This record gives sequence, C-alpha cells and structure tokens, in this order.
Amino acid sequence: MTIVSNSDIETSQKCERMFYYSRIMNIRPKNLPPALKRGSFGHKMMEAGFEAIINGGGLQEASEAAAVVLQQLMNSGDPDVAEMMGVFRHVCAFFEYATSDKCVWFPVALEDKGMWNITQNRPMESDDPESDLIFGYTPDLIVEFRSGLYKGQHAVLDYKFLGQYMKEAALTMSQQIPKYIIYRNLTKTDYKIRRGAFIQLNTRAKPDEGGHKLFLIKWLEPTKTDLETIKYENEILVGRIAKLYEDPDYVFTRTANKDVCNWCFFSGDLCPMQRAGKKVDNILKNNYIPNDYGYNNVE
Repeated sequence: MTIVSNSDIETSQKCERMFYYSRIMNIRPKNLPPALKRGSFGHKMMEAGFEAIINGGGLQEASEAAAVVLQQLMNSGDPDVAEMMGVFRHVCAFFEYATSDKCVWFPVALEDKGMWNITQNRPMESDDPESDLIFGYTPDLIVEFRSGLYKGQHAVLDYKFLGQYMKEAALTMSQQIPKYIIYRNLTKTDYKIRRGAFIQLNTRAKPDEGGHKLFLIKWLEPTKTDLETIKYENEILVGRIAKLYEDPDYVFTRTANKDVCNWCFFSGDLCPMQRAGKKVDNILKNNYIPNDYGYNNVE
C-alpha cells in the first residue's frame, strides 16, 4: 500500500531532495523550527477547543480546553515555549468569534486523518490490496451555515498559523481546500461540502492588537470545472509520487531556488555535506530522528 499526501506532492514540487530526506529516508530534525512547533501547538489547541464547543460548550469551555493544552506545553520543558505561548491569544480570539452571533456557521465535526483510495480518474475500492494507491489528507474542521445564503450547507476549515497573511494570489491558487472538498465528497455521503476557508492566524500580532490583526478568514468556493481539473491533475501527481517511493534507482535532484533552501530543514548541514561527498553518519545520528508527522509510505 502506498499513501501519498498533499504534503508529499507539495514537498516534491519544491525540492525532490527535500522529499527524499523527509519521505524516503523518513527523517526530521530532532529540534523542529519554532514556526513549525507553533503551528502544531496551535492545531492542538484548536482541536481541543472545538471539541468542547461541539459537545455543547461555549467560549469559556473552549478556552479552558485550550488552556489545558497550554499547560501541557509549559510543563514540557520545550526550549521554544515562550515563542509558542502567544498563539493561545489568537486561538481564544477565534473561539470568541466562532461562539458569537457574528459567526454565520457552527462546528459539526472534527475530521480525523483521512485516507481515500484512488486510481487513475476514479475512486477505488478499499479492499483491493493488489493495486492500493491512497491519497490522504487531514481537514481540520467541518462547519454548517446557520444563516444567510448558504444556510444548511457545509464547509471545511483549515488553520494556518503564519508570520504574515498569505497573499490573495497564493490563496486563490491553493489546491488544498479543493482537494479536501473533492475527496471527502467522493467517500462520505452524509452531506456534500461546496466551500472551504483558510483561517489565517497572525502569529506576529502585537500584544495590543486585536480583531483582524489576530486572524483573517479567506473563503474559497471552487467551481465544478475547478474541482474536475484539480482532481484530474492530483491523481496524475499521486501516481507520479507513488513511483518515487517505489523506484530505488531514482535520482532526487536538488532545487536551485534559494528561497526554498532558506527554510528547508536539511539545507544547513545534511544537504551540503552530501553534495560535497562527505560522510553524514554523525550528522544523522546527532541532528535527526525518524519522521513522526504527516503521511508516510507503509507496507
């Protein structure tokens, strides 16, 4: 069985060598960058808070659930705890919005990690182990509109903890939300999802800032043609990535894009040492551990 995620696809498009380290060698740095920790921590607080809301709680219960996650972080001894604690304010601000009369939707489901079986241009039965090729993704929250034009309809939300808000062009071009819509609707028929939103949380907001300085919501409503095109392209990409997993002789090239190297995990030590033909055993032993996040190829 080969599992290919949207993250796999995006990583391979940025740099094949980065894909090789993180997906084929299946490693990550022992100490993740603070920005990545912050995003993971923020997602955990969001999940805890919205679970409380779905179970009948309000702003207080959601904030208290997030505070439990915050306390666990404070007790963890993580050296970057101070840089991550500020996210609590942003998360609680979003809970306040989500539980207010201003919000036209309410949460209905925390979505678990999904694995959708696909083959060329059609959904595939999950009991076909001989040709299992799986595309997996993890939407963060499903909501239902309580009023307005979309009353009774459902949408998927995805959280982004960012140092600055994404530009309009980048949001519009993103295929992440449309993929959530496509593959959930293919396999779950309880209700259809037509819209989605990126919840952007500004981790660099100043202590005295509030409102849109803390978070912005960007709604996307892909057309039927958009979804058909993205589905077709994604299935080609899934097949291409699956071959990278399966071909032991494939040569993974390095990117020439310095912007990608600037935030790559491996560009500071492992990648340049391998490029120079030096032994990297000590680097691997001292700086890296098995990858424990995202999707991986499995037997």
